[in-house]
Amino acid sequence: MNTKVYPIDFIPGSKPPTPSVTVIGYDNAVIAINAKIATDQTNQANYLAAVAKDVAGSNQALSDQKSADAFATGIKSRQSTLALLTRSVATLQKQIGYDKTAITTWTSTVNGAIAGQKSLIVQLKAQVTTAKTTRKLACRVGL
Repeated sequence: MNTKVYPIDFIPGSKPPTPSVTVIGYDNAVIAINAKIATDQTNQANYLAAVAKDVAGSNQALSDQKSADAFATGIKSRQSTLALLTRSVATLQKQIGYDKTAITTWTSTVNGAIAGQKSLIVQLKAQVTTAKTTRKLACRVGL
């Protein structure tokens, strides 16, 4: 997530949506998205203030309300993106915890197998020595 390219803003009306602003890395994406949310909130507040001053039902009031609604939609979308990124990081962190536990378990298993192998080698060497001695004695006797 630290090397991924994240889209922050898009070319209006592009199909499919084409990024116009991107950043690299999760931390930079969070900062940029939060900055865009703050800007959108300011713009939304400005349009809502304009609506309050407009003549009710006028074209200007309708246009300003439409712009305020568009910024509200943008804010909601950006907040959803942040929530998704946060869930992704939480999932990765949880997986890292599981992986660390698995590594510890496997390391213990491998170390146990290595210790067991050493013990088996010692036993096998003793049995080979016994077999050689038995063969040597059998050869002397003429068997």
